[in-house]
Amino acid sequence: MPRTRRGDRTADAGRGFDGTDRRRKERTMALFKKRTEPKAGDWYYCLQHKTVEEGLQCPAKNRFGPYASRTEAEHAMDKVKERNEEWDAE
Repeated sequence: MPRTRRGDRTADAGRGFDGTDRRRKERTMALFKKRTEPKAGDWYYCLQHKTVEEGLQCPAKNRFGPYASRTEAEHAMDKVKERNEEWDAE
């Protein structure tokens, strides 16, 4: 069995049974995830613009949702404040 410079590790360490590099596969899988398509009537609260938006207009890191209605999305920050107060009280 061939050895590398690092002692006991074999040349095929980290490879799956099919010969692919498991570590590389694990690192890149998140990059190629299929984006979800918004459903009609999905509402989001944009943290960057502080507005309610229909559909996926801003990146996921900048929004809360999806919400079933516009009014529910408008009260997203109220719900966040309520939950924060509950967690702080614990």
